[in-house]
Amino acid sequence: MKAKRVLVVALALSLMGGSVIFADSITQKIKMVFNGQEVADGAVMIDGKTYLSISQAGSSLQALVEWDDEAKKVTVNKPNVHMLTFSGKDIFGVVKRGEFKFNVICSVDNLKVAADSVKVSIIDPAGKVKDIQELDLKERKEYFMFQTQELTYDFKAAGKYTIAFFVKASGSGVYTQVAEKEITAI
Repeated sequence: MKAKRVLVVALALSLMGGSVIFADSITQKIKMVFNGQEVADGAVMIDGKTYLSISQAGSSLQALVEWDDEAKKVTVNKPNVHMLTFSGKDIFGVVKRGEFKFNVICSVDNLKVAADSVKVSIIDPAGKVKDIQELDLKERKEYFMFQTQELTYDFKAAGKYTIAFFVKASGSGVYTQVAEKEITAI
């Protein structure tokens, strides 16, 4: 009797193991690189097609992703954001190391989601983030301009600095980066 029970359990385990091995053979985890950055969880390939989660795709595309559970619908919105960095009357993209005064002007259109606020931040080459300015959006605005106050920033190290534009969708409570501009410090 014990031998039959052991045989049945062994058979069941071997069938489950075979299913896992079979499933693993048709689903292959692959690396995903987007604009030179590797996507954290990668992607999977099933039957020769590559799949990426919608949240990862949204993050990689710098887009806002909304999930409507009732309608079982995902909406992805990529607003057009154009940023210009300037000091006085001069537009720049390269600076010398050291303290530098500048403003950022952002032109936003096609913002199809309700948003509570937007913000502009600067990210240094080591990944340290400093918020430059935040703007509360009192009314739903699909098109607007936003100019930051003048900021004095110390470009301590040579390298690439990122000016990032974030949107906080209404009800989400979190900011999502939807655009960036690079400044090089030499």
